[in-house]
Amino acid sequence: MLLEARAIARQSGLRYVYLGNVRDVEQAETTFCPGCKRPAVERDMFAIDVMNIVDGKCKSCGTAIAGVWK
Repeated sequence: MLLEARAIARQSGLRYVYLGNVRDVEQAETTFCPGCKRPAVERDMFAIDVMNIVDGKCKSCGTAIAGVWK
């Protein structure tokens, strides 16, 4: 049901939809860059494993990623 809600949110135009507090099923905990579609933030339950954002932009393509990144 959560994966379905995530898909609906993405189809509705939301860019940064991810599921929290779940084990990564289909990379559901990952936030993807809306530009290049590569992982911008990779999570594992409560922790951020990989942050591919530098100065508020995707490290891969330079697309601005909304949020506070510290």
